[in-house]
Amino acid sequence: MDTEILELIGGFSIAVFFAFGFIKYFSKKLFEDYLQKSIENHKSNLEKINISHQIQFASLHKERAIVIRELYQKLFDYKLVVIQFFNMNLDPKNEKLDLEIRINEWTITAPEFSTYFHKNRIYFSKELCEIIDNLINQLDVINKETQTFLGSFKLLEEQIIAIKSKDKRFSGLRDKVNIYLIRDLEKLSYELEQEFRKILGVI
Repeated sequence: MDTEILELIGGFSIAVFFAFGFIKYFSKKLFEDYLQKSIENHKSNLEKINISHQIQFASLHKERAIVIRELYQKLFDYKLVVIQFFNMNLDPKNEKLDLEIRINEWTITAPEFSTYFHKNRIYFSKELCEIIDNLINQLDVINKETQTFLGSFKLLEEQIIAIKSKDKRFSGLRDKVNIYLIRDLEKLSYELEQEFRKILGVI
């Protein structure tokens, strides 16, 4: 009787041991499967986020390229207007109209360049913003001094005579533009070209 009980207990113990081992293995397998599935889902989500970020980054890259191109073109127009104004040979057939056109072009291009930059300065580095700010300040000084010079004459004809006779004030402004301002305009043009080429990957 005791032997049978011992055998029964032994058999039960073995069954419990195997059952425990099976449950342990099955539980481990379930956990591993769950963990693997969770990792795969997480990886999938990360890939989606990464793709989304890549798309957003590419979009911002494209926007920045457009902003740089537009600012470069506006800078070119501004530079051309200023150079033409101070190194002008007025159309002898209609000097008054020619001067009016040049003044009007300057009046339009100056705020266009400045406003466009300030609206989009977030696309530029701190260093480049400082360069542009400094240039805009210089241009503003030239603009105001030129307005003061032109405003000192009542008639357009008087302005033309002063310009053609190389009035000292006009000559002084022209020297500022030719010696200092053009240098800084060219420097900014170069910096914008470099930034644009970086985006294109050709530098």
